[in-house]
Amino acid sequence: MLGFLIALCAFALAATAAATQPLAQAGERVADVLRRLGQAHGLPILFSSRIVDNTMRVHRTTDAMTAEAVLTQVLSEQGLVCNWIGRDCVVVSIEPSEGLRVGADSAPPSAPATPPVRLPGLEVLPGSYPLVAGSGTYLDRDEITAVPHFSDDVYRMLRSLPGVAAADFSAPLHVRGGRTDELLVLLDGMELRRPYHLPNLQNPLTVLDPNLIGSIDFHSASWPARFGGRSSAVMDIESLQPEGAASRALGISGFNAFANLGWADTQQRRSLLTGVRPGYLNLALDFAEPEAAIDATYFDTYSVYRQAVGEDHQLSAHLLHAENDVRIEGEDRRDASDARTRSSALWLRWTGDYNNGWNSSVQASHEADRLRREAIEVDLDGRSGQADEARRLRSWQLKGWVRREDGRGSWEFGADARDERTRFDYRSVDARFRPFAEPTLPPLIRNIDLSSSQRRTSLWVEREQQIGQRWAARASLRHEDLQEPGQLPQLDLMPAASLGLQLSERASLGMSLGWHWQGQRSDEISVQDGQQGPFEPEIARHLALSYRYAYGPWSWRAELFDKRYQDPRSYFENLLSPYELLPENQGDRVRVEPERAFARGLELGVSKTLAEGRIYASYVFTRARERIDSAWFARSWEQPHALHIGLDHALFENWRFGLSLLARSGWAYTQPRVEGLDASGRPQLAFGPRNSARYSPYVNVSARLARLYRLQESTLEVYFEVLNLLNRDNPCCIERILVQVNADGNAELREESRQGLPLLPSLGLTWRF
Repeated sequence: MLGFLIALCAFALAATAAATQPLAQAGERVADVLRRLGQAHGLPILFSSRIVDNTMRVHRTTDAMTAEAVLTQVLSEQGLVCNWIGRDCVVVSIEPSEGLRVGADSAPPSAPATPPVRLPGLEVLPGSYPLVAGSGTYLDRDEITAVPHFSDDVYRMLRSLPGVAAADFSAPLHVRGGRTDELLVLLDGMELRRPYHLPNLQNPLTVLDPNLIGSIDFHSASWPARFGGRSSAVMDIESLQPEGAASRALGISGFNAFANLGWADTQQRRSLLTGVRPGYLNLALDFAEPEAAIDATYFDTYSVYRQAVGEDHQLSAHLLHAENDVRIEGEDRRDASDARTRSSALWLRWTGDYNNGWNSSVQASHEADRLRREAIEVDLDGRSGQADEARRLRSWQLKGWVRREDGRGSWEFGADARDERTRFDYRSVDARFRPFAEPTLPPLIRNIDLSSSQRRTSLWVEREQQIGQRWAARASLRHEDLQEPGQLPQLDLMPAASLGLQLSERASLGMSLGWHWQGQRSDEISVQDGQQGPFEPEIARHLALSYRYAYGPWSWRAELFDKRYQDPRSYFENLLSPYELLPENQGDRVRVEPERAFARGLELGVSKTLAEGRIYASYVFTRARERIDSAWFARSWEQPHALHIGLDHALFENWRFGLSLLARSGWAYTQPRVEGLDASGRPQLAFGPRNSARYSPYVNVSARLARLYRLQESTLEVYFEVLNLLNRDNPCCIERILVQVNADGNAELREESRQGLPLLPSLGLTWRF
């Protein structure tokens, strides 16, 4: 940790030593200035690319003024104004014939009677990454779109963030050394339990169409108290709010197609946003798995209707539905798997924003999820295993909060109650494949009928406070109450505190300390591994320190984090490869029971705004360890070193080029070994020390080229991208183990690795009209 502090101090001194430069220079893009003001100075600015487009330039260089004065000048030059809604500045254009025109990413304007309360220090807290829209964004919509990523998937967009790690084939994210289930995902206030498509193919995609997203707030260290139940990070997604007349979009690529509609009635103050997206991954899977016959299709749709009620309230209704169908047949047609999932979520949200400083939100929701899986697998020795699984979930939730803003800050009080029930029907014959299982052992037969129900209640109180002109603080206390039938309630109190300091017009410092609770939900029980009930809740303590500095077109960022787990949860994993039809039947399947765990690291980031684009880079050093039987081991997803470089550049008029380089350490794995021969001459295999070996380093270079055609009253974008442009082999796991006995009686073991995604081209187009 001392080395981390020294590195952070050196980084801060080097950045602060830079010469003073105006906050806005003549010729700069207005959008870039707004983002810099938000990122380095904590101004919560929201704007739409339709209001502030990339052709707008600053007219004159500013003198040494405050960030607020620079904001006013830059906007006024373009005929724009800052319309304050609560604590947020919404950039709007005043047109005498139409009045205020609100951007697509903002809320309907209202004029508060009291001055808005703004706590700029809280905008620069550790682990805070606003995305897609508004100023202060780490990556805006254009930059995210320009960076190539598989199937335009939301989760794969986030791999550009420091501290985020993921496998090539899978969408779920490890954030700062945590498991993938430690990320809380919300869409318009609704927690998404399983936001993935094709679960029996390792969840390669998510159910969220990026064309429907208005903004994303990503938190990996400090987050508001209303977000609870997960212990590593929060991804808060808000959908687009349509403006004006109807807008439509149609698109198609090698992986999916989509159709979206946005419509708003300004007179009746109502709007509708809806989208459907059928998907087909057969092309990509043919590249990745040429030996297997895979038929994978999916479908998702999301709709939201918003209606203003009176002057102060809004009612919105939301529906999210997703379907998956996957049929897999092995190379010799002896192995087969058939899986189907259906999930739906319906919720209503009532919000109020009053001129006296009060605002509130109440949400009621219902969620249903069904899974059906049948699989059979036969190994080379003729041993067969099979499984038949059905899971049904029903969940109801009611949550709400009230917030009171005063002259120096705000109070928030909230409650969340949910009731969920999951029914499992699981049948399997477990033959224990691979040579690690004793062949003479009889098959293990599982016949599990399990009904699990939970009731969880959460209460929280939070205070945000401005301290002088440069300090801002947030403190909260969250109460968790988990009840299961026949068991005593489990009560936990989770405190958290954050502090933001504006060191100067260009530099800021953030600190946070908090405890975050996570219980295992009823639908997360691993019945296929024989688990009959949820594991005990775990608690993670987060400590983080951040420093940011902006100098003209440059922006620097450094963060230290230390996360320690109290009573870490047990989990199941395959030591060699999770990519099996029946992963629970493999001989390398183990239950990991850590006694303690931690993750700590250093994140460095730098970006520069170019005349026609942006370049950014980040380096992350991470240690993620767990103690098992009094010995410390690397966690399987530990990523000691990671370097990411991204480029978004407008080559010519209407042409855009994106380039991405990701280089990281290979993940840790447990190496198999030969321990000798038995009496019949059969090799005796075992595993060495846990995660003592590593795969070779991972390197992926991808590129994307897009051309925008401006048609009469519509636009057509055509893009071509190539993933893994160098066609580099990036091993992810062990697919086969070959053992050869020499003439002298010695056995030699050879591993054959499974590679990540190969060179994968994709062509697509989007028509907006």
